[in-house]
Amino acid sequence: MAIGERIRYIRKKHNMTQKYLGLQLGFGEKNADSRVAQYENGRREPKSDMLKEIAGVLQVSTLALDSPNLDDHIRLMHTLFTIEDIYGLTIERINGKLCIVPDESRPECFTGLYSCLNEWNEIKDKVKSGEMTQGEYDDWRYNYPEDLPENIINTLDHCWEKAKQENKKREKNYNPFNEPQKDLLTEFEKIKKEHAEKESEE
Repeated sequence: MAIGERIRYIRKKHNMTQKYLGLQLGFGEKNADSRVAQYENGRREPKSDMLKEIAGVLQVSTLALDSPNLDDHIRLMHTLFTIEDIYGLTIERINGKLCIVPDESRPECFTGLYSCLNEWNEIKDKVKSGEMTQGEYDDWRYNYPEDLPENIINTLDHCWEKAKQENKKREKNYNPFNEPQKDLLTEFEKIKKEHAEKESEE
């Protein structure tokens, strides 16, 4: 799916209307739904800052929205070919079923991916056994990997921007933040700085 289709898909899973999402993103009452519709139908592509805002409202990783365009079988096939080249996953028929399996002649390509696929398999087993609901599984997928600092920053960034916008509408000297909230803001800036430093080191 293209970015717009991913936004639509995840928005609907959250039972959000286009207008509700648009209002949460700070668009006006009159054009909130049309602005989101433009993103979803591909007429506009959200810039990186807007993509983070959207991810914050939808409570997912930006990676869950910015996925490869797999709208047809040809694109999907070339994506699979690329995966074969990079990660050594190839096609085989096992017990009459077509399966994607590691190329045993290229173990060095697959080693790093194995733990990720193994984790996915363990999560799927939990869904099958009833230990995890489909909703919890979707949350795991759309926030993978579970990078809590990134998700917290996305959500807090959105809340902070909304608070600033609301403050502008009120009296000039009005401050919506009491002392505990000021402390929370300080903590948020600290987390954000630490996360940025960690990313620069990587």
